[in-house]
Amino acid sequence: MRHVLKLKITIPLILCIVVGVGLFYWRKSQEIHAWSRIKIEVVDQSVVMTNFYMTQYQTITEFLNSPEQRVKLAEASKTSGKKVYFDHIGPWKGTQLIYLEYTGYDSNAVVTAASNAATTVVSFYETNFPKLKASYFDVLIRN
Repeated sequence: MRHVLKLKITIPLILCIVVGVGLFYWRKSQEIHAWSRIKIEVVDQSVVMTNFYMTQYQTITEFLNSPEQRVKLAEASKTSGKKVYFDHIGPWKGTQLIYLEYTGYDSNAVVTAASNAATTVVSFYETNFPKLKASYFDVLIRN
């Protein structure tokens, strides 16, 4: 009697877990990723920075994750109702390019957010770091 009761509880529980994991991975596979690529160069050779790119990654991450900047990007990209996330920043495949990765479920919103973020970062560097030059390359997308 106990074994039958355990089976009646265990089988639906395992079924729910399998369905939940399946839905999680299915939903994860529906994500769209967009990478906007920028290049940061030293214009004034008197600037010597150790650990140059790690400093730039941290600066850009803090800038894009600030609450004011999130609101501005959402308004500029018209993505306030859609879920678009800034994932991370890093070097682009051994080049001098830096990528900004955005993720979401609406391809237009993700591409627009990534593009606007790159443009915003370029203007941020023009305003705050005159000895560094940032230039915007392009946006790549994949799902």
